[in-house]
Amino acid sequence: MPDNSRSDTRELKARIRKEIRETRTALLAEGGYFDMAGKLITQHILRCQEYAAARSVFIYVSMEGEPDTYGLINTALRDLKAVFVPKCVSKETMLAVRIYSLDELTPGMMNIPEPALLETSITASCSDLDLAVVPCVSVSGDRIRLGHGAGFYDRFLSAKKDGPDNRPVTLCTCFEKLMRDDIPAGPFDIPMDLIATENGIF
Repeated sequence: MPDNSRSDTRELKARIRKEIRETRTALLAEGGYFDMAGKLITQHILRCQEYAAARSVFIYVSMEGEPDTYGLINTALRDLKAVFVPKCVSKETMLAVRIYSLDELTPGMMNIPEPALLETSITASCSDLDLAVVPCVSVSGDRIRLGHGAGFYDRFLSAKKDGPDNRPVTLCTCFEKLMRDDIPAGPFDIPMDLIATENGIF
């Protein structure tokens, strides 16, 4: 028999994504909010103890409408942390590839900037990382993340469930105005440890 509850969850997620994207478009048209809020989110992350303690960090490369991560990546590089960013190598697989400069990034899958995968590239598994800064479409106050639906981050972070020390700490960035409290949790969703908004980290 078909799993109606799973189908209902998918439909609800799709509806919320559509509504959030409409809200994001309206906020982009107004101007100013995303830039201001993004800078505050970066400041909160750089001041948190999880960032200070991390030797290896995995940080998404931001696109329009997401909290900007370029300043965060540059600061982490200056702080001499091992910085890894996403590299999609198929429709199902995402790797964490180490970079030493933002200049290494070029448009890749879905036009998202990413590094080339070379014989000399250093990759990290989920359990190798101390901190993972993760994007979202939206996130709820109880830390249920709504992604774009491809499942890249949930698959990559799935090893966290069984890790001996529950690494990495997962930190989801979200603009406060895009948060929702009605996001359903599916069987493969990985709850976040922390959320960073312009109002702080919780």
